[in-house]
Amino acid sequence: MCDKIKHLSIVDKIIISAYKLNNIAHDSFSSEALVVEAWKNFPNTFGLAGFSDKKGKLRYPDSNKVYSVIMGSGAIRKKGFLKKIGKKMYKLTDLGSDYAECLLSKDLKQEKKKSDLPREFIDDIKRLTSHKVFEKYKNEEYSKITFHDACTFWGISPRSNASEFYVIINNFLNNLEKIINSISDESFTFVHGGRLYNRKEVMLLKEIHDFLFTEFQNEIEIIKSRTDER
Repeated sequence: MCDKIKHLSIVDKIIISAYKLNNIAHDSFSSEALVVEAWKNFPNTFGLAGFSDKKGKLRYPDSNKVYSVIMGSGAIRKKGFLKKIGKKMYKLTDLGSDYAECLLSKDLKQEKKKSDLPREFIDDIKRLTSHKVFEKYKNEEYSKITFHDACTFWGISPRSNASEFYVIINNFLNNLEKIINSISDESFTFVHGGRLYNRKEVMLLKEIHDFLFTEFQNEIEIIKSRTDER
């Protein structure tokens, strides 16, 4: 049904976004929610032109780019991928769900990578990407991230000593490196527990770690100074 697709169309991107949203909402979702989800996943496609951040990412969603596709009798509804069930409320059909899964798992090589990822790595990704630090960082709420948040993200305590700190942080970074190396394909995705993950999110974990190390350098130095083995 979606064999040999080299480039995702706008319809494809909306279906993928609806699929991800469906995994969160479990049933129906609003058109506004789909606008935001599509922008989160494909900001350069569904972002509002003229408002980009320092990295070139369009900072705000453009609702018209999504509405023009899902409203009326457009291709996305003619093909039976999306169903309108109320005022500004939609539902991904079984056909749409199958199509999204096909887009996200296009070849056997990708499926092999999915099955080869160790369970402990999947558990780590699941925990870290659902952590409040991850959400705050993604939403650019940097000032709201506390040192306590950072400690729970790493799995340490603000009262840890130097020995505990080095062991836990080195283990954190080693596992993260192994995870990244295990999913080196940019198109890699996997589904676990009703939630869709991708390589971009995993790479963001390393970026967050680097940010926390810089942001809380003074607090980290205090921990490093505790050489006692309490």
